[in-house]
Amino acid sequence: MPRPSPLLAPVAADDAPIDLTPAQHQMLRVLADIDRSYDEARQKLERWSGPDALKQRFSEQLEAHRQHERKPLLRRFIALEQQVRRAAVLKARRLH
Repeated sequence: MPRPSPLLAPVAADDAPIDLTPAQHQMLRVLADIDRSYDEARQKLERWSGPDALKQRFSEQLEAHRQHERKPLLRRFIALEQQVRRAAVLKARRLH
């Protein structure tokens, strides 16, 4: 079963909605592509008639590869989000 993306987690009530930058939109597309490729490979592996122990090892390798691909993108996405939030706070302070 696919794991839910941490980017799709519910937003806390005190978090103001933010507009995503073009770079963030691109990162979300790349993350979706990574997840789609992972899901396709995992489904093929589930249909494979090989030994369960080998399927388990390949499944673990697939997940490790997926995490390895996603990690730098998630870090950059979060860094961009923090920059956008800081800019919004600074802008709001200047307006008051």
